[in-house]
Amino acid sequence: MALYINIREKLEAQKIILLVNSENSTKINLAKEANAFESMMKSNIQLILEINEEDYPIA
Repeated sequence: MALYINIREKLEAQKIILLVNSENSTKINLAKEANAFESMMKSNIQLILEINEEDYPIA
C-alpha cells in the first residue's frame, strides 16, 4: 500500500511539473509572438512614414 501511495505522489508531482512547464512554454511562445507582432508593426509604421515622405516631402 505504501508503495502505491509513493508512486501516486510521484505521479502527481510529475503532473504538476508538466503543467508548470507547459504554462511556461505557452508564456514564452506568447512573448515571441508579441515580439514578432511588435517588430512587424514597427516596420509597417516605418514603411508608412517612408511612403508619406515620398508623397508629402517634409522639406
